[in-house]
Amino acid sequence: MKIRKEWFGFGLCLLLLFVLTAILLWHSRAQFHSQIIESQYKLLDSEISSIAEKTELKLLESDITFFDLGLIEMTSDRSELLEKIIIDSLTIPKVLQIFAYEMNGSSIPLITGERSSIGLNAVQTKIKTEKTFFRHNRGECISLFLKVDTLEKPCVFEVQLEEHFILSDWDAIDREFLSQGILILVSGTIIMFIIFRFMSIRIREREKRLEQKNQLLQKTNQKLAQVYKTVSLGALTGHLMHSLKTPLTHLQILAQEAAKKSAVDPDELLEVHNRMMGLVSQSLHSLKEIEDQKKVYQVSLREIFEIVIEKTKGISSFGNVQFQEDNSLDQTFDNLNSALLSPILITLIENAFESKKDSIVTLGSTKKPEEFQIHISDTSGGIPSTEREFLFDPSKSRKSGGTGLGLALAHQLAQCMPGSLELAESNQTGSKFIITLQPKEEGK
Repeated sequence: MKIRKEWFGFGLCLLLLFVLTAILLWHSRAQFHSQIIESQYKLLDSEISSIAEKTELKLLESDITFFDLGLIEMTSDRSELLEKIIIDSLTIPKVLQIFAYEMNGSSIPLITGERSSIGLNAVQTKIKTEKTFFRHNRGECISLFLKVDTLEKPCVFEVQLEEHFILSDWDAIDREFLSQGILILVSGTIIMFIIFRFMSIRIREREKRLEQKNQLLQKTNQKLAQVYKTVSLGALTGHLMHSLKTPLTHLQILAQEAAKKSAVDPDELLEVHNRMMGLVSQSLHSLKEIEDQKKVYQVSLREIFEIVIEKTKGISSFGNVQFQEDNSLDQTFDNLNSALLSPILITLIENAFESKKDSIVTLGSTKKPEEFQIHISDTSGGIPSTEREFLFDPSKSRKSGGTGLGLALAHQLAQCMPGSLELAESNQTGSKFIITLQPKEEGK
């Protein structure tokens, strides 16, 4: 199934939405996790600070009493104060153990326990640079580090909490963000699908309109090309026929004199013949130069048939010219060969209508690997066998008052293509001519 280009854009936007949503949710998740730790930190800091103040006041009152009684040795020291604060703090739910550190990170030895597994520099650096410092390894307890101010000097408490109290809050946040992420992706996908679907429909409608305009433009260009080819072909053919008009007239006069059995100078006849052939060669050479230098185009056989039929419409109102539909009608000819083929066909059609006004002329073609043939069949009554041997002889004519040059010129033009024109068959019904063209060699 062919996927339209706009849906690749839809997939790219969907991927971008997924990435941005994941980044934003992950960042928000980390922020909420930190807020959970910070809330626990503030809660414990408040409770432990309150316990520390109360414990310190009690010990201070006790020390004053002992001091008044003169029992100075009974007064408490810093270690005793920290131990009592830790013991009272262990009554807080979730608290498992508490360890004390100096501000430089060294562990304070107490009866309640001593902790020195964490690096001294790590504790010192974190306490000085970060407001909230915690450590957690999955499957272990969570340690919060709190700064506790006492009358003597401050210290740091490592408060160890049960892991599940924090993880339960984190898991609840993760589930909420997961549901929100799915909701965002689903709603975003639906919205983008609707937008891209609407855009795709609009794009298809515009493509259809553009395709229709392109087809109309192609048809217009084809018609313009057809008109151009027709005009060019007519101009080239007219140039050739106009050049041959004078020698044809001269030959006609000579033929009339020969019919009257008058004396005809053979040299004069030869001179006219050579003059006619020279004009043919000169015209073909000029047409070849025009083709090579400026106007190079291809004309299909179908177009040539249509042009010929259009040009012979006015010859006979009773006759009819038609062509047979075949794949070989797509065969193309360059502008020179099309200019030569057109007068050949017109000559054969004119001869058929002159012999019989209501003649039906059928044009056809056959494509073979070694040659290409064009058939011209008519119902003009056929050609007598006595006339077939000089059918292409320019000095004789089958029609009264004719020059005999029509078929001779057509025969000569066929050879210039290069090719041949011959009478394939003729009977009482009509005749059939065949133009055989040899395929061009590669590079010529």
